[in-house]
Amino acid sequence: MTKVYDESDLRAKPGGHGMFKHYQVAVKRVMAELSDDRLEKAKETAGEWSNNFPPPEIQAQVAHKKGPAYMEHFSKEMWRQCRMRVLVMSAWKNDEGEVLFRMHDDNKALGDRDSFMKMKDLEGGH
Repeated sequence: MTKVYDESDLRAKPGGHGMFKHYQVAVKRVMAELSDDRLEKAKETAGEWSNNFPPPEIQAQVAHKKGPAYMEHFSKEMWRQCRMRVLVMSAWKNDEGEVLFRMHDDNKALGDRDSFMKMKDLEGGH
């Protein structure tokens, strides 16, 4: 996909909203360039990952690259849909097997701009 993007005349930021309108075209181009063997292997891998989980090294890469954005999105949606403040604590193994820890408090950006840790009563609300 990166090669297709680099060779194209697209000027949208990778991962940005502008990329979505070009995504399917790029996928079709990549798929058309695959040999039958590689296409079959890609289908097997997609089926395996859909039915199970990606291998640990891929999970570690996704946790590092996308984990913070997933946590931020979750926090914002909980505030928007439920007016609920969320503090996300996460732990995962990186690709070297080291356990990493993160606490994600996005509450300053929401509502009245109080962080979760500054709330008066953590037991029973605000």
